[in-house]
Amino acid sequence: MLNAFKKKEGNKKETIAEKSEVKTTVRKKDKPSIYKIILENVKENGTLNVQRIEEELWKLDSKSDEMVFMAGYKDNVKQEPKEINEITGMIIIEKLGKRNYKEPEEFEADFQKLDTGAKEFLNFFHSNAVKAKPDLKTVHDFMAEVLMTTVNMEIFKIAFEIVGNFSDSSTEDVIFTIGQYPEVARYMAMLLVNRENFDKIRELLSKTEGWGKVSVLELLAYNGLLKGKIDYQIELIEAVYSGNFVLSMETDPIIAHNFDIVEILDKSTEDSELFLNITNIMNISIEGGVYTSILNTPEGREKFIKYIKTLEAVEFEHERLIGYIILYRTFKYVPAELMEQIVEKDFDYKKLKKEMKNYLDENYKEEIMSEILQSENEFFLLDYAIDHKKSFVLDIVKKKYADNIYNYNYLNLVFEIGTKKAKKEVLKKFKDDFSIEERQKEKFSMESKPEWAGHEKYKFDVVYSMIIANFHKFEDEEIYNYMEYCLYDFNPQIRHAALIALLAAENYEMNKEISKQVKRLLAETPHVRAAASEVMKAYGIKLTKGEFGEITEKLGDRIKDDEKEQMKELVR
Repeated sequence: MLNAFKKKEGNKKETIAEKSEVKTTVRKKDKPSIYKIILENVKENGTLNVQRIEEELWKLDSKSDEMVFMAGYKDNVKQEPKEINEITGMIIIEKLGKRNYKEPEEFEADFQKLDTGAKEFLNFFHSNAVKAKPDLKTVHDFMAEVLMTTVNMEIFKIAFEIVGNFSDSSTEDVIFTIGQYPEVARYMAMLLVNRENFDKIRELLSKTEGWGKVSVLELLAYNGLLKGKIDYQIELIEAVYSGNFVLSMETDPIIAHNFDIVEILDKSTEDSELFLNITNIMNISIEGGVYTSILNTPEGREKFIKYIKTLEAVEFEHERLIGYIILYRTFKYVPAELMEQIVEKDFDYKKLKKEMKNYLDENYKEEIMSEILQSENEFFLLDYAIDHKKSFVLDIVKKKYADNIYNYNYLNLVFEIGTKKAKKEVLKKFKDDFSIEERQKEKFSMESKPEWAGHEKYKFDVVYSMIIANFHKFEDEEIYNYMEYCLYDFNPQIRHAALIALLAAENYEMNKEISKQVKRLLAETPHVRAAASEVMKAYGIKLTKGEFGEITEKLGDRIKDDEKEQMKELVR
């Protein structure tokens, strides 16, 4: 049976209760399932505790090797879709329709034979259901059982989509709750599109997070469902950025390229929050993010010109200053000749650049920046502070994070414009926290699967790697000992940072043992391999033919022919 959520008076969440019965026999299982884990981690406001869910999913003993969490979902991996073997696929549909599967595990075993993902299977299922004519009620009842018992995420998505297609008022609450989980948000959005329930899609965008927001936006934008709907686009922008965690590098370019930004900007002159959202969207989209920059297309340039005109007209003090900082970054990173060509029909580039400089000189002050830096997106506001040595920003950012010197933005400022005192403080904390003795006790080998990645104990490894990679900016001889040890650390992120530190180190003399370890790292993950290659070139380290053969044999098909040819350049 499917569970659904109900609200008590006072908006207090009731314990998950059975609201309806799907007419099928469901086996009671004590072992955890994806379904159970998701529904046991719902917050008081009805949204999901995604981090907690992912921690629990990671613990599943029978988790698939392909399960990827924390923002790298399989549906979002850019790869060529695999074609489904038609015979095997039709057999599965027929067995589903006749309820030849007695246990969910039998269906899962047949699905694994297809060697494909949920998206491809569902496309095949819907395309061939008419031909196979399965009993859809039978398919639904069986898939309801699969949905509640599986621990395989691809199977879960298939079951969710099929069951969701048949959900009614008695089960729609639980379907929507599960649909907030980023892995299945795309399938939830498809169900809502089919029912033309666009208000509920807006709610979904607000409540899902990360890749969930990305996949919903892609579905809407790339299927032409938003064209000309200016007010609805504005509502979606508000939903995306007023809700949970956002992958701005992904969402911002989708919106910038596919939304009617010119018309939205016309409506933003009286709405400071909307103008700020568009400002942040333009910032990432000018750089391009994971897409092409909007400056590369005629339509994008038109949106950029409109943004500058709106920026000059609005009277929002904070938002306008942020806009001019983005303009500063644009002029900084885009070649002057190209920028002049882009704006020539509407602006005198040199005059525009001078006006921008005068505005920032006059307004980039401690008081207003202290207020602006309370926002969550201050990283791009720091460019101007670093370039113009605005040291007061260092204290503002540190204060904002309650003396958390491990904050990324604060560390970036320390590395670039920090005082000796600030740098010493960071280094001291690093040495106190990054215990070489403790890490040496860990029973992990370099080849072990990274099950430590989700461990609370290693949550600061990303910070440590950032500090290690910037060792050359600290005046401390002892850091070379750390740099050398980190080449042997079990975390590839730390090993990579140590290699970067080697590249930047001054007056460092590498001994034979360290050079051997650098060679060993050529058999590592691609980013570690690339860094090790650069270190070998910088320090004049060469491979023997035997070492080259051992490394390429160990890598097997993980190394492509062109990369193998490049590695040959390191052979003596």
